[in-house]
Amino acid sequence: MKAGLFAAALAAALAGCQTTPDEKFVFVRVDGKRLAENPSYGTKFELDRSVCVGDVQKSAVGAPPIYYQGLSGAISASIIANRQQSALLDIFRGCMVSKGYAMVPESQAPAVHASFKANPQPMPGG
Repeated sequence: MKAGLFAAALAAALAGCQTTPDEKFVFVRVDGKRLAENPSYGTKFELDRSVCVGDVQKSAVGAPPIYYQGLSGAISASIIANRQQSALLDIFRGCMVSKGYAMVPESQAPAVHASFKANPQPMPGG
């Protein structure tokens, strides 16, 4: 059950990190370059994302199972599962930051990209 909840949360995160039905998150390179500018950027992004997914999966392995009984137990279990999913998303986001990507709401991506383009930050490792 825990693995299913984790998989669903991670799939949502990787598909755009939707936190509300109408707010989607995307990744922006901190060096101000767009992923579409060069095919190697997309390849590097996919590699970095795969490494970060692996980090999240390693962290999820250590999470304790959630047991419950009855409705109040189910509610408490849901709260705990949401906290675990939030922590795993934080691990993913932190890993991507360490690789040179900022996770921003899609509506703010053009402004954030312009800011990084005007003041580029070095990409880690290269």
